[in-house]
Amino acid sequence: MGKGVAQWLRCATPLGQDEAMTIVLVLFTILSVATYARLAIGLRTELARVDDVTRYERRFDDIRDHLPARGTVGYHADNNASAEYYLTQYTLAPIIVAHTPDHPLVVGNYYYEVIHPERSGNATFRILRELESGVVLYHRDAT
Repeated sequence: MGKGVAQWLRCATPLGQDEAMTIVLVLFTILSVATYARLAIGLRTELARVDDVTRYERRFDDIRDHLPARGTVGYHADNNASAEYYLTQYTLAPIIVAHTPDHPLVVGNYYYEVIHPERSGNATFRILRELESGVVLYHRDAT
C-alpha cells in the first residue's frame, strides 16, 4: 500500500494499521461479492430469455396431438420463405413435412394473413384446427 493511503488511514481512523487494512479488505470483498452477484443475476435473466426457435416451436404445440406419430404431412404458407419451411420440418420431426398440399393432412403456416387453400386439383380442404398463432391443420378431402 502506498504511503499516502496508509497515512490517510492513520489520520482518518483511530484504528491501527492492521485494523484499517482489515476494513479495506472487507470492503473490497463485499464489493467483489456484490459485483459477482449482479453478474450472476444478469446471466440467469439472459438464460431465461426464449430464443427465436423455441418461440417458433411453441406456435405448433396445440396441433402436435392431432398429427400422426410418423408419416408425411403437406405444407401450405402465406409466403415461400425457406427458413419457415425448414423450421417447420425441424419442429414437427420425426414427421416429414412435404412442401406441397397434396397430402391427407396439411399444416398451414401463416404469419401475415391466413390464406386457406381452396382447391388442389380435385381436392378440397377442411379445417381441423386453427390456432391464433397462425398455424392451421387441414384435412385434404380428395373427391
